[in-house]
Amino acid sequence: LRDIPVVFITGHSTADDEIAGLAAGAVDFIAKPPLAPLVVARVRTHLRLKLLTDSLRHSAMADPVTGVGNRRQLESILPKEWLRALREGSPIAMLMIDVDYFKEYNDTYGHRAGDLCLRQVAEAISSITEGSADMLTRYGGDEFALVMPRTDADLAQEVADDLVAGIAEIALPHSSSHISEVVTVSIGVSAFEPVAQRDAATSELLPPPTVTGPDELLLAADRALYAAKQDGRSRAYFRAIAPMSAVSLPTSGN
Repeated sequence: LRDIPVVFITGHSTADDEIAGLAAGAVDFIAKPPLAPLVVARVRTHLRLKLLTDSLRHSAMADPVTGVGNRRQLESILPKEWLRALREGSPIAMLMIDVDYFKEYNDTYGHRAGDLCLRQVAEAISSITEGSADMLTRYGGDEFALVMPRTDADLAQEVADDLVAGIAEIALPHSSSHISEVVTVSIGVSAFEPVAQRDAATSELLPPPTVTGPDELLLAADRALYAAKQDGRSRAYFRAIAPMSAVSLPTSGN
């Protein structure tokens, strides 16, 4: 009920009662017997304030260029989804998505065209991941972060490969790219599965790997993205977080 306005209507009408109700989180306090027009007027006022607050909260968490979540939203949702994964014992994955040679795109076509390019890339990502619980945010500049609850490494890599191919198929012209005539993306993939695993040699059940927190998931995806860009761009690379593996595992990309 944290974000729901609560109005007390009560026969306890002393000043101490009203102070206690407001201190408990109520937005208003009406003593009995209530007057219907007064209750309606106050409720309407609080609904208007609620809508305004929701709008401001959304604006604070949204990227004004692309309309997707911003970095602040990522910093809000990632720890929550990480804790959910630990509670449920379910996997969680992350994609870091970078538009290849975006500085050159801006230099050639201008910043207004660059903003439009970012919007189209964001729309393409949202379209390809539509229907899932994945959450897309703009991490900054030409980078996007996609948090993927209940998604293991194989599925995350599959989605990443689909995104690499799908965004290239939009065929947004990019004459200044060093690798393609259209806009492409490079993607870093990371995943974590907080479940017990079996030793490959002995078949003994091993305890779940332990990690410091969701920052490791983000760092692994960022390092995988760096490897993808260093190896030619327009591809998706996977990197497990440290407790699972310290080795970057490139996969075939476009």
